[in-house]
Amino acid sequence: IIYQFCPEFHVPKGFKSSGILSNIRDLSHFKDLGLPRSGECCLVRKGASKVVEPYAHSPGSLCIDNYMSFGGDAALNYVFNHRERLVSYDHNSCIAVITALCGCECVVVPDGVYSLEQRITSDHLHMAGMAWGIEDLDRANATRHLLRGYLCSWQWQCREQLLEFVHNMENYCGS
Repeated sequence: IIYQFCPEFHVPKGFKSSGILSNIRDLSHFKDLGLPRSGECCLVRKGASKVVEPYAHSPGSLCIDNYMSFGGDAALNYVFNHRERLVSYDHNSCIAVITALCGCECVVVPDGVYSLEQRITSDHLHMAGMAWGIEDLDRANATRHLLRGYLCSWQWQCREQLLEFVHNMENYCGS
């Protein structure tokens, strides 16, 4: 579960916002449904500068950048349960996490700044089930089953940190 951190934070159409703890994306309904898969999709978004020839994605890839216009999270769930692979040029996207949760292979095009080893050691949450380049696909497939556990652990840590913050602010403000 991801929370809104301020009223100015963009909340996707269809979600109701009510301040600092508004749940804007529940990842629990993203699952591998065991359906037959074929084809590829790609995500560009913040990775536009990495889209250079030769392209990492196939010529007939479905671009999902505007997924909100064709059904939002329900569309992502459908696409990632029917496609074999996502090629993501955006290396900091929750979409890669959703892809892996749905059992779809996810290949993140490296940013040229971090090596595979640096990326894995700095961010195991975003790398379980996600390949840092096509050559990392075996590791990604072998770790995909760990992702949901990492997410649950991360959510618990965030909850504990938030409760500590609230407690500290109450003490600081005298409430």
